[in-house]
Amino acid sequence: MTPQLLQLSGIGDRNLLRQFGIRTIQHLPGVGMNQQDRVEATYVVKLKNGVNMAGIRNVNCTYNTTLDDPCLIDYFEHPRTSPYSTNSGLFMMLHSTEPIKPNFPDTAFVFLPFRFTGFRENWVQEAFQYSVGTYLTVITNLARVTNNLGSVRIQSTNAFETPLIQINHFTGPSKQIELNRIKQSIRYLRNLILNSPFSKYVDYEEFPSSNIQTDEELDQFIQKYIWSHHACCTAKMGNTKRDPLAVLNSKGQVKGIKNLRVCDISIFPKIPSYYPFMSVITACEKIADDIIKQAKY
Repeated sequence: MTPQLLQLSGIGDRNLLRQFGIRTIQHLPGVGMNQQDRVEATYVVKLKNGVNMAGIRNVNCTYNTTLDDPCLIDYFEHPRTSPYSTNSGLFMMLHSTEPIKPNFPDTAFVFLPFRFTGFRENWVQEAFQYSVGTYLTVITNLARVTNNLGSVRIQSTNAFETPLIQINHFTGPSKQIELNRIKQSIRYLRNLILNSPFSKYVDYEEFPSSNIQTDEELDQFIQKYIWSHHACCTAKMGNTKRDPLAVLNSKGQVKGIKNLRVCDISIFPKIPSYYPFMSVITACEKIADDIIKQAKY
């Protein structure tokens, strides 16, 4: 990842580099700082026997974890209607939690036809112990977060050693607001799924479970099972003359280093909206255009 490579190359906070005997090429204390990520949680219900939420011909998809994956075979035979012809999402909806900002939804719900509790170690093996279509999972993506207190710091001079990554969810001045937004979303989904005509298809709530109801219980559940997968902003763009934590200028050039640019999710001063893919592609196109322009002249 970008902050680790920069730090190992002598570009970063001189105090950190000195700890590992790395000669400082450029003192940039913002490298590895300002880390942000949205907050994600999952809500899961088990469906009644005979209900196939995926609407597919075979519920025994193994998502390429076995050589005889029936849904991969189905994909080659029915490429337009196979579950593997999509990203597996059924649909997405935007939602606003309190305090509401008009025309600015803070949360995205993504509905999936399988059991999923977050991106963790061995998540594929865990998720696909259960037949596809027999569970409904809703990912709660709290996109409008303001916490930028995470960090990435090397732990050695070994490029293959994982750096110390600290997301620091629910810290900073907005921690209680963001925690409350997740609780609101869980309660909203409970009402949407369990107190609606759809409830006739539901066997029971599995995650977090019907036993978790109070604010205190939900707080503990969220703190334990929260996850995220779009960590960003650890080599941020900014005014490199006035902002001591700016690493790059608006063209992705590393301060004080000739012919070195960065273009990935680390460059943003603030985390992009619900999903960062288009923001990263757009930024890379802009930076590539500038490289081509400079090469011509």
